[in-house]
Amino acid sequence: AEAAPYLYRVAQHYAAAGSLDEAEAFYVRAGAPQEAVEMWLSRAKWERAAKAAADHMSPQDTSVVYMTAAHKLETAGQLREAERLYLLVQEPDLAITMYKRAKRYSDMVRLVAAHRADLLAETHVHLGQQLEGERQFKEAERHFVQGGDWQAAAAMYRAQGLWDDAHRCARENGGAAAAKQVAFAWACSVGTDLGQLAMRIGLLDQAIDYATETNDFERAFQFARAAGKGKAGDVRLKHAMHLEDEGRFREAEAEFVEAGKPKEAIDMYVHQQDWASALRVAEGSDPSSVVDVLVAQAKACVERGDYVKA
Repeated sequence: AEAAPYLYRVAQHYAAAGSLDEAEAFYVRAGAPQEAVEMWLSRAKWERAAKAAADHMSPQDTSVVYMTAAHKLETAGQLREAERLYLLVQEPDLAITMYKRAKRYSDMVRLVAAHRADLLAETHVHLGQQLEGERQFKEAERHFVQGGDWQAAAAMYRAQGLWDDAHRCARENGGAAAAKQVAFAWACSVGTDLGQLAMRIGLLDQAIDYATETNDFERAFQFARAAGKGKAGDVRLKHAMHLEDEGRFREAEAEFVEAGKPKEAIDMYVHQQDWASALRVAEGSDPSSVVDVLVAQAKACVERGDYVKA
């Protein structure tokens, strides 16, 4: 023990001179094997460091030395080398946190995928939220999508008024139905100034489709008026069918006739066997259908055995 300080100085001399094998031997004889390990680590001699640690140190002491060295490398900006040491002592979370601090997100995700796969989706979404806060929207979108939450990316763009990106994101990841929903929200956001959307091929059509599919006919008519090209008639026809489904036959009739589809109203009444209403619509709006109504009425009478009325 009394010779330890002298042996330590000899080890330092050999280390400074580059005689590392001799330096290791004297560090060990001086009772300072951790110095030998740190010497090898400082020179990126990972295998020699691992062997020295395995030969002369406990696993606990090895972890302390490695993590201390890793922290020094991290502070010096040598992150890949620090990562190697963290992983050697089974501390991937420290390496992941290191990359997060450095905003090296691709490396962070790489390690999460390799060592914490169950947290990968959650990590992507968390990064998306962080990047959204930093206004790095394209990068945020990429992480949201990879995390399985493209809706968050679309909502992010909507909140920023970046409707083109919101619509693109919804279309690419959610399909036609999602694109319609965003187009509808976009159209709602511009109020009465729908001219800008009318110039974009297909956008107002998508908004109209979504409005009719969700029975928001007030907005559907508003968008149809801006779209022009006969869209109001299409909306009116869908409105009529919706009213028919709800059993509001007189209102449905008015919409069928207004849409230029009196035959649809006649068929609706024939289906209900409301012959008087069917004839009234035929006589007023589609005279060529009068005979069809009378024939259908006669067939119905025969089917129920009412030959007098037939």
